[in-house]
Amino acid sequence: MYLTDEQALDIAFELFSELASDNLNPDEMSLYNTHFSSTGFIELYDFEPSTLDEIALDPNEHETTIKVDEKSGDQFVEILIGARPSPNQAELLFAKIVLNLKKEDKHSHIQWMSDLY
Repeated sequence: MYLTDEQALDIAFELFSELASDNLNPDEMSLYNTHFSSTGFIELYDFEPSTLDEIALDPNEHETTIKVDEKSGDQFVEILIGARPSPNQAELLFAKIVLNLKKEDKHSHIQWMSDLY
């Protein structure tokens, strides 16, 4: 069985909320706290396996690297968590999460703000 889009978004935000304070620096946390409640977003996209040959996935803190190809790429989604403070300010991306959609596989990978810019 696969997660619905809504379930995937909920799980990604739970992961982000649980891990953000350990992975965002104080300035990034301040930006998150200032902007997310009013201009924040969490968006789900199709995962593009062509952008990665391999991805390190962490099922319950036991890191695993798997080969991602077009066949296995369908079981993942990419979720962006960020904020759009104003039209004249750049979008802030706090995390990009790759999440496995198979309910029985709790694999995910998070790139944090400092890794994205």
